[in-house]
Amino acid sequence: LRELAGELASYDPQKLDFSKKRVDKNDEVGIIQNAVVDMVEKIQNYTKTLSQLNLRLENKVKERTHTLENTNARLRREVQERIKAEEALKNANRTLERLSVRDTLTNLYNRRGIERSLKTCWRIARREKTPISIIMCDIDFFKKINDTYGHVAGDICLQEIAKILKHTISRPMDIVARYGGEEF
Repeated sequence: LRELAGELASYDPQKLDFSKKRVDKNDEVGIIQNAVVDMVEKIQNYTKTLSQLNLRLENKVKERTHTLENTNARLRREVQERIKAEEALKNANRTLERLSVRDTLTNLYNRRGIERSLKTCWRIARREKTPISIIMCDIDFFKKINDTYGHVAGDICLQEIAKILKHTISRPMDIVARYGGEEF
């Protein structure tokens, strides 16, 4: 019994090195030894099974971690691409907004641009109780310029008039716009 107790005291289930074997004795010591050997064999079997399950679980965790890392990297790339696309879209919208209020020929405000500016000017004038002045001018006989010299010459004429009008304003709130055709 002392020898069996010593074996049990030094037994390490992870090493799987229990040296005692089953015996054919039916006395009390034999019964106890066989019961201990059966118990140790069960512990060893459970230890092996747990070790195998642990290895499988570790492998699954490694695979899942690898999959998640790849997914996270892909998602980071997608987020960066979307951020770039959003910035490009914002830039395009700013450009479209700017173009939507500008006359492409003269680069002055167009009718839409002047209407927006008038709303702002009107609010300021009402708040500060100041007048607003609007000067409308139309180029007389402009159709004859187009008919005589062609539309390219007419366009150049409109561009030159736009430059002259643009250089005549001096205050920050002053606006020059092409209202339509040859109207400024």
